Amino acid sequence: MKLRRKGDGKSPIVFEDIEPFFLDQLRRLPGFADPMDDPAAKARLFSAPTPRGGDGDEFNEDWERYVEPEIRGLFRSAQSVVEEDLSPLPEVAGKAPIEAFDPVAFVPTSAKLEIPFKNAEAWLSVLNQARLVIAARRGFGEREMEEELVFPPFSERDLDLFRVHFYDFVQQVLLRELGFE
Repeated sequence: MKLRRKGDGKSPIVFEDIEPFFLDQLRRLPGFADPMDDPAAKARLFSAPTPRGGDGDEFNEDWERYVEPEIRGLFRSAQSVVEEDLSPLPEVAGKAPIEAFDPVAFVPTSAKLEIPFKNAEAWLSVLNQARLVIAARRGFGEREMEEELVFPPFSERDLDLFRVHFYDFVQQVLLRELGFE
């Protein structure tokens, strides 16, 4: 996977020659950003602004009633933008998910992802959501985030840790393209 840059601050951010393994991870991004009914993921994305108990309870209730629904709406809106940007990508041929041990997993393809510059913030939001949701579901903490990545990933846990780092990499590329180096 390589980045094509114009660097003019208006042109789409384009990833080209995306290998099937990375294509599969990108196509799965919106699903990983959804906390669904996972209590740990929901708690991570929608945590109370003040500690539970005592004086902050009324504030937390107002937060849950008025602010949290708006945050959920913003998250859904960002996911829709990302899904739309992902829609032109070809389906991953063969079996899904693509396994890192598959000989064709890292053969470059002609797949290209164009992220309109105006959609970069939605992408940053969804990439961050996915990282938080995956980490919460797996119970990843600072120790796990500093682990050396096992590649190719041998287990679902290893694959999830890889996804957190891969989505972080894409975030860093987008931030750089937005001028935040």
